[in-house]
Amino acid sequence: MFFTHLFVTLQAETKVTTMKKLFITLLAMCMGYAVQVKADTDISQLSNTLYVAPQTVIAGTQPVTLSFCLKNSQPIRNFEFYLTLPDCLQVRKNIRGRITGVQFNPNRLPNDDEHTLTLSTLDMGYAELIRFVVASIYDETFIGNDGEVLSMTVDLISATPGEYPIVLEGISLTTGNPATNYYVESVETTLTVETATGIDSVETAPADSRTYNLLGQRVDASRKGLVIRNHKKVLVK
Repeated sequence: MFFTHLFVTLQAETKVTTMKKLFITLLAMCMGYAVQVKADTDISQLSNTLYVAPQTVIAGTQPVTLSFCLKNSQPIRNFEFYLTLPDCLQVRKNIRGRITGVQFNPNRLPNDDEHTLTLSTLDMGYAELIRFVVASIYDETFIGNDGEVLSMTVDLISATPGEYPIVLEGISLTTGNPATNYYVESVETTLTVETATGIDSVETAPADSRTYNLLGQRVDASRKGLVIRNHKKVLVK
């Protein structure tokens, strides 16, 4: 896929090595793309990008649904990106080894249009990348300017609480106009895993020196026999 002009936003994040960043930067410059270097991955500072909505889940939750959001100031027809999942998440595959559980959000699809989704995997040694390629058959653009465009169901396989990065790399967005196509090197968001206790708080009942019979009726403190005091059965002789 060749563009006469491509706006490139390079963002710093820990998952990609310095050598890989340098290679991507030099490649973009050699191909004549406009390169802008950014020091963070603040979504609010990006006008056209894809990102995974951050979320908090409880350890042991099955399954987890990732929400892939498209933020765009320009009409976007097609996009592609590479996904790196943390070790605590596992993709779902069918018996043929093909990734399942990915679907479009119909609210962002144009009427009478068919967008195609192609998934493939790439073993990088340090991680397995999942490549997403989305294209419009009839060159139609997505509806809206921000919000979920894809969702993906994965399994949470680790119960260890903590914050885990979900990284999108090599994000390409095409508009149909080569002068307004976009490329974002990487965007990182966080999946927070919390421990489930099942108990939010423990309250201690206040002391009650009054005397009750076994029917819960209040009686005189001199009452003999089996009575209830301070929430306990007491035998008074």
